[in-house]
Amino acid sequence: MIVHAGFSCDATLDEDAGTLTLVHSGLAAKKHKRDASPRVIPLGAIESVEFAKSTIVKRGFVRFLLRGRSGYHQDVIEDVNGYLLKGTRDKFAEPFVGAVRRALVGVAPVDGYGAAGTAEETRPGMLERTQNRATQSFGAFRIKGNELKHYWRSFPIEGATARVESAGIARSRITATRVTGGAVLGFGVGAIIGALARKDTSTICLTVELADGTVIVEECPVSRERAARQFAARLSTAGRMQGATSTVAAPAPASPRPETIAQPTPTTPPVQGPHPGWYLDPHGAPALRWWNGVEWTDHVKPPDER
Repeated sequence: MIVHAGFSCDATLDEDAGTLTLVHSGLAAKKHKRDASPRVIPLGAIESVEFAKSTIVKRGFVRFLLRGRSGYHQDVIEDVNGYLLKGTRDKFAEPFVGAVRRALVGVAPVDGYGAAGTAEETRPGMLERTQNRATQSFGAFRIKGNELKHYWRSFPIEGATARVESAGIARSRITATRVTGGAVLGFGVGAIIGALARKDTSTICLTVELADGTVIVEECPVSRERAARQFAARLSTAGRMQGATSTVAAPAPASPRPETIAQPTPTTPPVQGPHPGWYLDPHGAPALRWWNGVEWTDHVKPPDER
């Protein structure tokens, strides 16, 4: 195990257990971070590590970015998965970060850690609550429970994914044959909602793809790209988690008890004929015919040679 003591936080890397544990403590630590401690994070749940050295004018930090951004806040002081360094004399932070990055190589991804409803869900501080409210909606989109609202329509959130891309890339990916004049083409498999036929390259597109093939596109100015990406990440996580919940909720078929396993119906054994030998010809001829135990053969002989 490797331990690094940060400012109001102790981080422990345990490669044998495949975990990273954060313990936020002290008066300087935010209450929701103390409440979340000890935070035992599977290494597979960590997507990347951010590291900034301390300078004379600014304190450095370590931040672990989780898949789905559980507990994330742009301010590392509020981020449940990050902590500040003690100062410019901290010589152990960089080796510790290097050890964590090496430990992440080849680790199987773990999705859903810290998601809503799980035991690792954090109690956010005021700033994080504000951010969560902001990422619940974008433009005409709004996440409400297990549904995605777009204007007055509702769609199941399970399996939904979102991405932010330039209008040009969105147009090239969603073929022109599926979009006509920016009109609403309807709903269902392969449906497109949005105005991609316009040739305004000064905007970006938030593209939402639902599980049934429906695609909804929201155009916005480039200045709103960050908010669009935050919403896209939140929606994709919610769609993935909703799908995982449905899979877990579906009971697996019970294995039959040994005594109740249906046995194949035994087939009736074929009627056994006489043993092989010479018998009177069944066709009425004055001769003996050889029976091979299964069928009559072509071999015949006079009766007196029995």
